[in-house]
Amino acid sequence: MSERNHGDLLYQLLPTVFRARDNSERGPDGRVVKQGDLQKYLAACGELLDLFHATLEQKLADNFPLGEKVGVNRPPQNWILPYFAELLDVQLLAPDAAGRREEVANAVAWRQRKGTPPVVEQIAEAVGQLDVEVQEGWKRVAVTPRIGDPLVSSRYFGLRWELHPDYHPDGDHGLAEDPGTHPSDMARHPGFPAVTPDFRRPPGNVRNTHVSPETPHPPTDPWKPVPPHPTPDCRGTHLDITRRTPDMRDPTWQYGHYTPYTVLVYYRIPEGFFPEDCNSQDVGGPPDEFTVDWGDLEDTPGFEYDFDEATGKGWAKYTPEVPNTVLRVSGEPKLSPGVYTFENIRFISLNLLKAGTYDLGGLVVETSCTLAQVGVHHIQNLVLGGDLAAATSSAAGRIQLDLECCALSSVSATFEPAEDETSSSDFINIIAKSCLFGSLATLDATLQLEYCTVLGNTTAGHLDASDCIFQGLLFNQAGVEDFEPDGAEPDFLPEGCLRYCRVTEVVLEAMKSSDTTQAEWLNRDSPPASLPHSESVFFVASEFGEPGCAVLHPSSSNRVCFGAEDGGELGAFHDSYHCLRREAIAEKLNEFLPVSVQAVLIPDRTLWIRSAEPTTDDS
Repeated sequence: MSERNHGDLLYQLLPTVFRARDNSERGPDGRVVKQGDLQKYLAACGELLDLFHATLEQKLADNFPLGEKVGVNRPPQNWILPYFAELLDVQLLAPDAAGRREEVANAVAWRQRKGTPPVVEQIAEAVGQLDVEVQEGWKRVAVTPRIGDPLVSSRYFGLRWELHPDYHPDGDHGLAEDPGTHPSDMARHPGFPAVTPDFRRPPGNVRNTHVSPETPHPPTDPWKPVPPHPTPDCRGTHLDITRRTPDMRDPTWQYGHYTPYTVLVYYRIPEGFFPEDCNSQDVGGPPDEFTVDWGDLEDTPGFEYDFDEATGKGWAKYTPEVPNTVLRVSGEPKLSPGVYTFENIRFISLNLLKAGTYDLGGLVVETSCTLAQVGVHHIQNLVLGGDLAAATSSAAGRIQLDLECCALSSVSATFEPAEDETSSSDFINIIAKSCLFGSLATLDATLQLEYCTVLGNTTAGHLDASDCIFQGLLFNQAGVEDFEPDGAEPDFLPEGCLRYCRVTEVVLEAMKSSDTTQAEWLNRDSPPASLPHSESVFFVASEFGEPGCAVLHPSSSNRVCFGAEDGGELGAFHDSYHCLRREAIAEKLNEFLPVSVQAVLIPDRTLWIRSAEPTTDDS
């Protein structure tokens, strides 16, 4: 999006003599620290011109659904898209605006090539905003070889030579004295309808440099699996292209794939807060790392840092000499409130200078962080491998901690009362939205959660939660490690209220059997759908710090995947629409597939990592 400041532009267009006579004040570096009267007047005029310019730019952008992708400076407004869709007879199914723009922009192109595999892949990637690989089910069904049917050229499958009885890679091809290709190699031909895997060779990828001339639209993915009948260790992924006997069960993510009436859509599993290169128990990052003290960063080659106090924007970038290297910063980095962008940088520890708004741009901090400054701390996009502690006393004042889109290993709150006071939860207030927690120990705080996932136990004096997933137990007292669920009384629950939440069976039974004030947990004045439940929930990964941690697996119950108040999924990734994207892809593809052909969405972990170099069939 372009940003014009017409006030400065008008001021720079003035003759130098008028700018020299203006009563502005400049610092030692020559920058203006205080605007003069003339510059202030032109700045006021420029604000109106900025509005006119932005309105004209937006009017232009509203004519292009893809906006910035076609050279326009800004995307169209979201309320415009339904009018485009009605004009082109498009049913908008994508849960987010980016997918809807793709649906509108590609409506005509998709209809022109309706039912073809390239269009199926384009629709799935556009609507779901996911990386997918598509296979046709009829190609995965084992059939009987027929005499006389020619095999497809091996070169089209990425192999380096022809697999033919009269072909030898080192001879004068086609001559009678050439021994030709060995029968054992002929059995590996991609076009041969074999079912038995070839255990002699591991699976891998090769670059598909040969494309059939008859293909009007070459595949966008240059990688092809080889050998064509790999070992079963890649079963259930897009690398597996072995043929199998038909499976006539109703298709799900797990079975019913191998029939002529299915299209297999292997999609990349969302990684959540922890990308593949952050795979470590302590969120320490990849093995190639370079540690530098905070005070020595200015002398570090490849490090750049800047913070503008006027706009509150800061950025730090590390350009490593060796690829795949992350800079680890030791010491006590001190950040002022603002919006930050970090690239290839992690902090061992972190110190926030004062209360304010911190958008840390997905910064990874390995150890703990303590907040003792009185005020409101609004923290966004922070990945913390240690404990985020809020500590205050009645003499110091009140602390409010607002968390949004954060992944925290643990959160604790400590209140130190005066001699004549008792512990109180009125001085620490923790509000979290779309966050992932390993555990919560907030007995001295009021806890309010919305769209959050807690992997461990939660200890709180007062807990209000909506659309959350609690994998552990809920307590109103310390010492949870000595808790025995079978012999506990139902009064171990904290005060508060839960709605549209998933809890464990132990907690749910305690809520139902409670005849004290904890009966408010059931929220009996609301519809039955809003009551807490203990439906099955399965994550891609359950360990904090692993890729896919707390991301809902498709085997989870529908009441978890679509049980939020607005029909979305419960937990930390409600606003990411992971479950709704899968449903939108399947429903959209039904419009573009032949009659009786059904799309099956299959999660595929192998799409997390793409090989940088091809793996040949000789490796």
